[in-house]
Amino acid sequence: MKTYRILMSRTYNTSVEVNFPDDGRDHAEIINDKIEDHDHEIWDLIAEAELFQMNVDNQDWKIQEINKTRTGGLSPDTGPRN
Repeated sequence: MKTYRILMSRTYNTSVEVNFPDDGRDHAEIINDKIEDHDHEIWDLIAEAELFQMNVDNQDWKIQEINKTRTGGLSPDTGPRN
């Protein structure tokens, strides 16, 4: 038996709209900080939008044979042993 790994490369775009009060603050900086800080509220909003907006384009893929060797973890082409 031979085992193969399929690596898919996909691209998609997602947009979300957020509302802030017109209070003079730099809301773009606030949003950027939330994204960089992995703020759960904004990332949950993005993840939910992704599920609805995904327009997946299969750009490329690669198929690799996974060699089963006795070296186990030392071999970069093998996964965990069961």
